[in-house]
Amino acid sequence: MINIFSFEDYIDVIRSMILHNKGERGYQAKLAKAARCNRSYLSQVLNGHVNLTPDHGAGIADFWHCSDDEMEYFILLINLARAATPRLKSTIKRRLMLLIERNSNLHSGFKTSQGLSDEDAVDYYSAWYYSAIHVIIGIPEYRTEKSIAERLGLNIEIVRSVLNRLMRMNVVTKEGHEWKVLKFDLHLQRLSALKGIGHANWRQKTALRLQEDWQKGFHYSGVHSLSVSDAQKIKDIIIEAITRSREIIAPSNEEDIYCFLCDFYSL
Repeated sequence: MINIFSFEDYIDVIRSMILHNKGERGYQAKLAKAARCNRSYLSQVLNGHVNLTPDHGAGIADFWHCSDDEMEYFILLINLARAATPRLKSTIKRRLMLLIERNSNLHSGFKTSQGLSDEDAVDYYSAWYYSAIHVIIGIPEYRTEKSIAERLGLNIEIVRSVLNRLMRMNVVTKEGHEWKVLKFDLHLQRLSALKGIGHANWRQKTALRLQEDWQKGFHYSGVHSLSVSDAQKIKDIIIEAITRSREIIAPSNEEDIYCFLCDFYSL
């Protein structure tokens, strides 16, 4: 299924779906049947001569097994094409943007992520080294307080204190002189007040790292002017790249620890 929210024209959605299913015989006829219109009418729609009605769109969206938001978005695109006044067009566009924003939530695709209690989250996201210590324990060479402190450049007392707090969160456990991870993938809810603090902590840490040795790693900063629709396309690309990176990270062997930051927003 294509990403409906990346389109601005419902006809482009239909064309892309036809192309996506080009191996399926009689696919365009099936779309016409789902819309309860004849094939010649659908052909006129695809050629830009007439528009579908919302009822046509609902039938096609059902055929595609769209979610409620996807169906609403598709029907709104049809209404936008049919709208005759600037006021109605702007009203529909605002609703379209709300649906795009709601369905651009990166965390909605993270099926294995686990949350923390509010009290634990306050501590976990209070400093960059909580998550760093949590993650680095997954690497066999860094499961003692001394090795963690040396690798991350932290005072061993800070490391010890954080480990004990993580243990009370049931995130890590101690076996003999070594620490082991119990929960690997944590996240904050999208609208959590702590999310900004968590992001800021890692960006501050990165800023310090750039001052120490900017040649290590890969760093990119850019400020661009572009259309709102193209900005959404870039956001979709970034979300897809992050999702794919997580699929690679999940089964990967723990050999080293990396920091992955990504910023893309309107000034």
